Amino acid sequence: MRVACTTVCIAMTGDKDFLYECGAEILVEPPGSGWTWASSQSGTTGDSSLSACIQSIVAFELGYDEIALTYLISALLMDLGDASGNVRDGCHIASMGGTWMGGVYGLAGLRDHGGRLSFHPNRSVEALAFRLIVRGQQLAVRIEAGRVTYLLETGTELTIHHREERLDLRRGESVTR
Repeated sequence: MRVACTTVCIAMTGDKDFLYECGAEILVEPPGSGWTWASSQSGTTGDSSLSACIQSIVAFELGYDEIALTYLISALLMDLGDASGNVRDGCHIASMGGTWMGGVYGLAGLRDHGGRLSFHPNRSVEALAFRLIVRGQQLAVRIEAGRVTYLLETGTELTIHHREERLDLRRGESVTR
């Protein structure tokens, strides 16, 4: 079931979290409604230090790459650029985690809906590498120059999806798409 949002009233990070968590089930822009996610940004407060990372993920999913990168850089600079003027008190751990999420869920397009693990990497990514523990197994993901390599480093078997293609990974055997 697809849900179309016809109200241009997305003003809280919680709403963005909802869009992010529901993913493909609700991320639609109703044809002919005049509403687009990008046009709703003027009504978004963005006053939470976690807003930028979630907005980045949602923007990547909807194809607003330039806006998504702006949000991701903003999340990254929360500590690196001392955006709130409080780094002297320590790093903002939640924002650092949000930046990681922006890279992995946004740029690499990781989703886990109903136990179906999938990746929809953004085609503009030049290089990104990370590891995940999935159901007790370690998965390494490397994106370079338009190619993605998946390697199950520990465990026995893991099924993932690259875009819509099912990949059955086995320990020690890399798969590149």
